[in-house]
Amino acid sequence: MRCEFVAATFTRTNKTQKPVYLEHCTCYFFSRFFLNEAKYIFSKQHPVMKTLSLFCSVILVVISLYGTSCFAGKNAGGKDSEVIATYFQVVELILTNRFEELQQLLDGFATSQSMTADGKRHLEEIYASLLAMDPAILEKWVKNAPESPHPFIVRGKYFLKQTEDQLHNRGVDGFTAPSPKTKRLLRRAQADLEKAHSLDPKNPAAPGELVAVAMYRGYPAHVMNRWFDTAVETDPAWLAPYENKLRYLSPQQHGSAHEQYDFAMACATKAPKNSTTYSILFLYYDMLRKENNEVQLNAEAADLLLATVAHFKADFPYTFVPHYYEALFKSRHGAPQEAEYILSTILKTEPENIRVITARLQLALDRGHWQKASTDCMTLKALQPELPLSKSCEAIIENGLQGLGHIPQ
Repeated sequence: MRCEFVAATFTRTNKTQKPVYLEHCTCYFFSRFFLNEAKYIFSKQHPVMKTLSLFCSVILVVISLYGTSCFAGKNAGGKDSEVIATYFQVVELILTNRFEELQQLLDGFATSQSMTADGKRHLEEIYASLLAMDPAILEKWVKNAPESPHPFIVRGKYFLKQTEDQLHNRGVDGFTAPSPKTKRLLRRAQADLEKAHSLDPKNPAAPGELVAVAMYRGYPAHVMNRWFDTAVETDPAWLAPYENKLRYLSPQQHGSAHEQYDFAMACATKAPKNSTTYSILFLYYDMLRKENNEVQLNAEAADLLLATVAHFKADFPYTFVPHYYEALFKSRHGAPQEAEYILSTILKTEPENIRVITARLQLALDRGHWQKASTDCMTLKALQPELPLSKSCEAIIENGLQGLGHIPQ
């Protein structure tokens, strides 16, 4: 049951990411997790089972060699597969009680400040991937590594994710007084993140996430800015503090449209060297589109977004992130055919990319291309049956196909 939970959660978490991961790691994933879980369970039972546990350890060595070859380098979509490999490695090290080795592993990423092909710190992406862990494994890590900041960072982020889920389930989109359950989650998140920061003040993750705590708990701007400044002074290329401050400054939270716009533009024009903080403009565009899917940027923002696309392409040529936002922009600024071409090109390499399929589906609906919309809708439904868009668009497509017959595609 524990392994099934991890597998299901991990797959769901990554469906919006590069599917090549799951294709490359299927054997490695199931072998490693089933063996690790068996080892964990068996070692708690009869002594005979401990012999089987040792046998599992031997097999794990062989699987580890296979797994390393699977994850070396970049995948075809340009996403750095080392993040996924590290996820498996972290879980294995926790289950086998090798906490010093785990500390050294994550400290190594912190020291190297290496970047993924999508322009994020490896460690930042690793922390995000670890939210898919079984909570029992996470608690074991916290209990056995009380002087390490890493488990407290991950658990703090986990409580923040639980907060987001609570608010989403209540239909809350903007600041509201926290419920008693949400308050408890936020208190625990803040406590873990502050402890992590006290253990390692040079790690930007904790203060970066405390910016989100400030947003959810309604702290004044000077508190939010203190944590923001601490994070970016530690590592100007760590993206979470910028993302969380952009959300804090939204009109739905504690800022205004003007403040949010100015911050997004500043991130795009004053990005520190060797960083992708200019990509915060993409998040800003996402937030505008969430409020109004028909939104068009003003001339200044439009020019800057296209410049940011070009900048991102030049800095990170093996990612489709800037191409995706270029397509979104073109779909709303008079070039829908170009947008469709870009999205279709991405899907040739990443045929299960949920965000890209959704964008192409929306474009087909907007243009009345019902057959194309039907194809993408069926694909989306097969990949994520619970996704609201795949359900809501079926009736629209059905009416379109019946009412308009054959549409030039």
